[in-house]
Amino acid sequence: MSANMESQQDLLGFLTGRGFKKCKNTLASPENACDWYAACRYPAASRCETNSNKHGIQIVVWPYELQWPVHFAPGRTVEIEITGEANGQWYKLCAYSVPWGEIVKRFDEITESLVVAWDALPREEKTLEDE
Repeated sequence: MSANMESQQDLLGFLTGRGFKKCKNTLASPENACDWYAACRYPAASRCETNSNKHGIQIVVWPYELQWPVHFAPGRTVEIEITGEANGQWYKLCAYSVPWGEIVKRFDEITESLVVAWDALPREEKTLEDE
């Protein structure tokens, strides 16, 4: 696998090597050559209230390979996001426009920052009787 992330296969290989699963992006735009996204549960994080039967939170990586006019190189970035409900409010925490070439170096830093932000959201204290 190339650390330079020259292809979608390089990016997908990096993500699947970290436990992510490839999913079909049914809402992909025609400008984006990537018709997939990758998702993985992060079990050490606080649970989403809507998915309280599952451990942790889901992290989703949305790849983009945008096709520009001939004189530009393709735009290759990813969004890394956590979406979930905490204390009755929905949140979408996201790092966006991360170049493919930086993903290997910055992935852990970015995902850990998002999880810290997710865990810092206010939540009601629950007792054992509430569960």
